[in-house]
Amino acid sequence: MTHVTPYVIRQTDQALEKAIAFIQAKRAGEISYGRHGRSAGCIVTHPSFRERWLKVKWWAAGEMIRFAWDGEVLAVGLEGVSKPRLFGFFDWEAIGVFYRAMMMSVAPGFFVKGRVLDHEPVLPPQWWEQLENAVAAIRARQTDRTYISEERVARKLHERFGLKVNLPETFCQTAHGDLHWGNLTAPEFSITDWETWGRAPYGFDVVQLHLFALTQPQTLAKLKDVFATVMARPEYDVTLLYTAGEEIRSLEAHGHSPELQVHFRAEIERVLAERRFAEYCE
Repeated sequence: MTHVTPYVIRQTDQALEKAIAFIQAKRAGEISYGRHGRSAGCIVTHPSFRERWLKVKWWAAGEMIRFAWDGEVLAVGLEGVSKPRLFGFFDWEAIGVFYRAMMMSVAPGFFVKGRVLDHEPVLPPQWWEQLENAVAAIRARQTDRTYISEERVARKLHERFGLKVNLPETFCQTAHGDLHWGNLTAPEFSITDWETWGRAPYGFDVVQLHLFALTQPQTLAKLKDVFATVMARPEYDVTLLYTAGEEIRSLEAHGHSPELQVHFRAEIERVLAERRFAEYCE
């Protein structure tokens, strides 16, 4: 977590304690924080079950983004994808702040703590096959949830690179939206954190895994082999430009990961030089 105030953590801890008390459970593990400290989860136990993952999140009423707030609940209907089971949830409100607690199955075996792949993991062929199938299943799901629009991508490419692109309505497809290495488990495959699933640029999930694996050449090579068909299309380069540009902007704003920024810029330079996206330029 970065730039998280003690107030935010205190709010989150109090919400988690209240949710644990309400369901009359006991905390059985360390607390894991996310979403800039505004969400947290831990393993809990109860006489009626062995272990569950209890997650809480909160947002000020005037600032809440409904799209992300309801994402995990609405993801229940996504079939053909291995993800934690949602057993139930409950909401409460106090002094202009909305809270939500969700009871889930415990996700097995995280192998990366953050978004960036920081080592070469040993992942069996079946795991890669499940990842490929999951991305395809998500992409095939029709939804009116829009995470990133074609208009936003075109605007950012013009602002950042001086490119004027005309993207078709079919450019965006359904994506997990936050598919980084820290949201994957192994050896038992599953995908966690479904708050931002919805329509996003072509290949967006694969692009995120691509960018966050740039420092691990063996895994990157395997990713390129598994998703060769996705990466072969010129739309993929459009999405890579957009995503890398957004990531650099965020990293620069907080003065983070200069090495990773170098890798992102190298990918941008390669894509701009190859100009596979030329058919979309005005």
